[in-house]
Amino acid sequence: MMIVLTPDDFKKLSISSRQEVLSLLDPRNQSYEDDSNIYYGEDGDAQTPATETPSPGGVTSDDVLEEEHVVDLTIDQARELVANISEKSQQTLRRFAAGNPVAIEDLIGEGRDYRDVTELKRSLVAAVKRRLRNITKNRLAVLFSSDRDKTRIKIKPLAAAALREVLNIPEPLPEFMFYDKLTGESISAPPARLQERLQSAWNLFSGRPKNGATIDGLTSLKHFADHGFQIWKGEEDWDMDGSTGEAKLKYLFSPINENQTELLAHTNDSGKVEIFENGVGAEYTVGLVDADVPSIIAIACE
Repeated sequence: MMIVLTPDDFKKLSISSRQEVLSLLDPRNQSYEDDSNIYYGEDGDAQTPATETPSPGGVTSDDVLEEEHVVDLTIDQARELVANISEKSQQTLRRFAAGNPVAIEDLIGEGRDYRDVTELKRSLVAAVKRRLRNITKNRLAVLFSSDRDKTRIKIKPLAAAALREVLNIPEPLPEFMFYDKLTGESISAPPARLQERLQSAWNLFSGRPKNGATIDGLTSLKHFADHGFQIWKGEEDWDMDGSTGEAKLKYLFSPINENQTELLAHTNDSGKVEIFENGVGAEYTVGLVDADVPSIIAIACE
């Protein structure tokens, strides 16, 4: 005899009956955790009852995540995940696909994606976790982890890259640090026009890494060099701060000219670009200068 249960049928079962059905399907599977505090929402996803409505203020990742085994995604896995979650969850994942941590308080509260922590856990975290574990066959797999300060959540870089491919999202502009070309000191707020020039040049980037890989520093550096930016090299220079007596990092910048051979060879283990000048190897931090703001060096963050 064969019994067929549709999602609607399953939602009509009592919690204890659902537990029993799940245990019959796979008695070894413990990834459903304790179903005594779970119900099934409109899309059939496991959800925790809304017994509380926490305030957005002071929420940390500990309130949202149960970090177990954070995994990356291949493009095929990302495609399957996106195809099996709600449209709302897909839209939220687009925010994580940019590759940057997302503040929990930007996700919950009035006018945001989710009303409160409970809904965020139900509709996104739990739903994605269940789909992910089915896809990866890993009962401990989770997609989200916390940032260091525990007020933001994020996904792994390769997972973000795979989601960008599947969701057809442009590659994000690399993060930059900015330095005064003459003094070598860092600049906290560069001119908006320089940011605009960087973004404008990056908008012309048409490449996308294969198999969910991230864009390496040399690829992005060459792209900017091909779109109007000059390449400068910066050597680290530690200077004593007269007011505090502490050593302060500065850079000594100098241009790289067209006559130098093999400008960009590879990135070494420390993450810096190794440049070969007329056959002589030298290690430098490499930055970009735009003609519109020639006094400021932009260095891509590692």
